[in-house]
Amino acid sequence: MSELYLSDVGNGSFLSFVGRDGVTAVLFESPECSVCRAVRPVFEQVAGSHREARFGVCDVSVEPELARRLEISYLPTLLVAKRGVLVFRQPGRFSGEEIGRIIEYAQQVDLERLRAEAERGSEAQVTGHSGNTLTDVTG
Repeated sequence: MSELYLSDVGNGSFLSFVGRDGVTAVLFESPECSVCRAVRPVFEQVAGSHREARFGVCDVSVEPELARRLEISYLPTLLVAKRGVLVFRQPGRFSGEEIGRIIEYAQQVDLERLRAEAERGSEAQVTGHSGNTLTDVTG
């Protein structure tokens, strides 16, 4: 798939990108990271087949301040939000099938239930979900 389905996401555009209605996935990467170079084409392919969601990439070598504020310490890291609420965050290598399932989960998740679980500290700790509004983290 082509990069036509991806947006470059940086410090100035991050909140407006993830804060819109719907699901947004952002891959935090670096050109020096070999795992990132392997995950990027898979991410692009999923972006082309899940047109109902928005997909973006953030090069942490260009946007170190955004990565620091979001506490991105391992690459690649996949962050998925729904209407500005973080529903998935995890570093590592992902298959296209895994990313697709994460996007589908984000589309179906009840944000109020997720926030309540995060407050109780239950599922949020196990699955990488936070329920935090991203403006709370980056603002």
